[in-house]
Amino acid sequence: MLNTIWLIPLLPALGGLVHLLVGRRLANKLASLVSVGLPGLSFAWALGCFYELLGRPDHSFATTLYTWIPAGAFHLSNGAVGDLTIQAGILLDPLSAVMLLVVTGVGFLIHVYSIGYMAHEGGYYRFFGYMNLFLFSMLVLILADNYLMMFAGWEGVGLCSYFLIGFYFNKKSAAAAGKKAFVVNRIGDAGFLLGVMLLTVTFGTLDFQTITDAARKGEAASRLLSVGDPVVTAIWAASIGLVQNDIKRVLAYSTVSQLGYMFLACGVGAFAAAIFHLMTHAFFKALLFLGAGSVIHALSGEQDMRKMGGLWSKIPGTAWTMLAATLAISGVPPLAGVFSKEEILASAFAGNKVVWGIGLFTAGLTAFYMFRLFFMTFWGNSRVAQEAEHHIHESPWTMLGPLVVLAALSVVGGFVGATSKAPFAAFLDPVFAKPPAQLPRELDLVLTIAAVLVATAGIIFAYQMYVRRRELPDRAAQAAGPVYHVVLNKYYVDELYDAIFVNRVKNLGNSLAAFDLGVVDGGVNGAGWLTRLTADASGLWDLYVVDGLVNLLAFFVKGLGWAARAFQTGLVQSYAFFIVMGVLLLMAYYLVHF
Repeated sequence: MLNTIWLIPLLPALGGLVHLLVGRRLANKLASLVSVGLPGLSFAWALGCFYELLGRPDHSFATTLYTWIPAGAFHLSNGAVGDLTIQAGILLDPLSAVMLLVVTGVGFLIHVYSIGYMAHEGGYYRFFGYMNLFLFSMLVLILADNYLMMFAGWEGVGLCSYFLIGFYFNKKSAAAAGKKAFVVNRIGDAGFLLGVMLLTVTFGTLDFQTITDAARKGEAASRLLSVGDPVVTAIWAASIGLVQNDIKRVLAYSTVSQLGYMFLACGVGAFAAAIFHLMTHAFFKALLFLGAGSVIHALSGEQDMRKMGGLWSKIPGTAWTMLAATLAISGVPPLAGVFSKEEILASAFAGNKVVWGIGLFTAGLTAFYMFRLFFMTFWGNSRVAQEAEHHIHESPWTMLGPLVVLAALSVVGGFVGATSKAPFAAFLDPVFAKPPAQLPRELDLVLTIAAVLVATAGIIFAYQMYVRRRELPDRAAQAAGPVYHVVLNKYYVDELYDAIFVNRVKNLGNSLAAFDLGVVDGGVNGAGWLTRLTADASGLWDLYVVDGLVNLLAFFVKGLGWAARAFQTGLVQSYAFFIVMGVLLLMAYYLVHF
């Protein structure tokens, strides 16, 4: 099956093309069969390829599909001449294999879930066309064997995100969010593209393996430079999640915080732990987002947690699965999150105690804001609006089924990498450099207990504030004063982005528009005016001078002709008369003068 691995991304791409070209003519059932069936086949093919990969001694497979860009000779940054040829190829190694199974497996479940979620929505075929193309782009990104192909997949993901975020384009908020995602993401994409260019002129190639081999000497330095930002990202995003009221926004900032955790692991050299957490996070965070969608579906579109509450008895299937995900992300044993987080925190402790302390504190914040979400949504008295109260209903099994599967993975998915000697870490060994030094087992156990106790404290704190003493959040917000509003407004990062990037780009666009209107169009219009002026002058010269002279000559000739016509009548008697008159005049002249 490895020889036909290209079918894995091709299948969802085919589904996307079918939907976007002829989807309007398809009934929803047939559209569902295409949109879910092809990603399902892609997942099955991925499982087969993974099985074959396990049988290869080096756990690696590479194939070239075709020559994409034969760029030819160019100068490298060191003055040497390189010959750049970019192939469209696929690389499947332990890292991309893990990502392949996560993306196709979770992606397939999301497609199944979407059948129920979109059942009564307009643009059904269009939504699934975007989803299929999103999955295709993700697969191109993770299976690429070079940076330019990965960049193409990344841009495809960004484009499909824009389509999906702005799917309800008739709603101003959705259209604005789509435009924001598209414009702001270009900032990071520009950096990505500059990095691709820098790699090209430095190494003369964009092939992963070649660049990795050449760059190993700089690996230790890169680690030292990559610890600070992830720590800040993790705690910054977690603090924002503490006060958000939109259920999806809490999860969005939770995702950013967990990404900070993953990059923190990379910063201390625990690359396998980072990928392990990415995998477990895919299970419980997908479950959280889909569970939130189930809540919103039950409440007829309501997303504000302040207008929820008391939903446990009304949508119990959603509530139980959301509880599993919330426990997992909070790091409660024996669910998946505790194992991946413990690996990261243990590696941080071995490398930098301050980083470990901040990571541990962030783990407590995660447990707090996630159980804040859970308690505000499912616990206590109902705060649901009266018109929505009568329509609360549990989601259909097309939605609950994927939630149950993801809940099971959130419970047991961590056992594949429970220790540094587990099969997961051993499988990734060929991909990454030597892992960081392992802590003694007793110390590792102490750190795990500390992490669990901090998470438990966060849960208890959330219970006290949002179940037992629900007046405390308002009192805490009043006591925090301006700090609360700064965090509520996400540290004004959106405004800062607008001020530094978005508005400056708008100003640049307006300046270019003014230049185009005043200078370019002005020059063109000025040239047109000058041309018309010279054309008018030329017309007047032609009319009054050239034509005037011609007409004057014609008038003169006409006058001469008129005189000639007086004598040249064609009558013989006239000619005889003129002859006689001429003779008489001559005779008179001679008589007078002589």
